[in-house]
Amino acid sequence: MGPTFKRTTVMVANGTAQPLQLAPAWQHRYPAGPCMLEYTLVATTAGVEYEVTSGSEVLIQRGPVSSGGTAGVYPAFQDNKDQIGVYAGQEIAFTYFEILAGTPSVMLEIHLNPI
Repeated sequence: MGPTFKRTTVMVANGTAQPLQLAPAWQHRYPAGPCMLEYTLVATTAGVEYEVTSGSEVLIQRGPVSSGGTAGVYPAFQDNKDQIGVYAGQEIAFTYFEILAGTPSVMLEIHLNPI
């Protein structure tokens, strides 16, 4: 199993955030080789969308984040994970978009596993 990343991000109304690039930035966002990226993502309220990119390629097109989470509480990883393949040397980026003028928290957990 490779590196793990967890971060709770508090959104501002109608704002955007990139949790892997926030200080301190995740050191493994540029994988050394091809990897399987497994992740869970939940927000405290509705109105948050996300997109995942690797380099210039959109891996997950902008869509809604599941709501109903509790700030700082991460869902059970094995029961709720999604996964995508990522390329070597290209920056992985998650981008959040708050669209309902709220201030939700978004919890992200990532496991990066070499292929």
